[in-house]
Amino acid sequence: MIFWGDPHGNLDLLRRKMKEQHTKFPNDTQISVGDNGFGFPKSQSIVFPDYFKMIRGNHDSPEVCRAHPNYLGDYGTKEIDGYKVFFVSGGWSIDRQFRKEGVSWWPDEELSIAELNIAMEEYLDVKPDVMLSHDGPTPATHYILNRYALQNNNYYSESSVTPTRTGQALSAMFREYQPKMWIFGHWHCNFDKIINGTRFICIPELESIRVEDILPLDKDIKI
Repeated sequence: MIFWGDPHGNLDLLRRKMKEQHTKFPNDTQISVGDNGFGFPKSQSIVFPDYFKMIRGNHDSPEVCRAHPNYLGDYGTKEIDGYKVFFVSGGWSIDRQFRKEGVSWWPDEELSIAELNIAMEEYLDVKPDVMLSHDGPTPATHYILNRYALQNNNYYSESSVTPTRTGQALSAMFREYQPKMWIFGHWHCNFDKIINGTRFICIPELESIRVEDILPLDKDIKI
C-alpha cells in the first residue's frame, strides 16, 4: 500500500510517479491523501487507473470527488492490501477568503457535525489498523506547528490555532482509540512520530511512502 502527499492539481506528474511505483510494486494500491485539485478550473485530466484510490481534501470539489470512480468516500472503512483502513475526507481552508465559492472553495469542504459523529461511531466500532485523513488530529498537528515555530524563532501557542470541526473530530477519535498508524497530508511536511502508540506520518506534496517499507520508530511520546 502506497500513500501520496497532496498533488495540488499536478495530476500528470502524479500519474507518472504512480506508474513508476506500479512497475516496481504491481500489487500495491496507491492512495492520495487529498488536495488533488479535482474541480478546479483548467485542471488536468482526472482519469486514473484502477489501482489508484483517493480521499478529498479542502482543495477538492466534493461534488466532483463523490462522482469519481476512484473515490473511497467521505468516510468509512475498507480492507486494502491486507490492512483495515478507516478514512475521513475533507478539511478546513485557512485561505478561503482568497478563493471563489464554487470555483476554488466549497462550503461543504468539511463534513458536517452529524456526519463526523457517525464517522466517530463507525471508527470506534471498526478499530482500524490504519487511519487515513487529509488533516491530522490536534496532537500531531501541534507537534508540526511547534517545529515550524522553532525553525522560524517564533512563539507558538495552542490557543493561537483556529479550531476546526474536522480537527476536533479527528482528535476525539484518537483519544478514544489509537490505531497502529495514521497517515495524513495537508501540512506539506515530512513528519514521522509515534504519539501514544500511534505512528503519525504526514506526507509532503507529491511524495510517497510505502507502508511495507517503513521501519517502526523507537521512541513513543506520551501526551
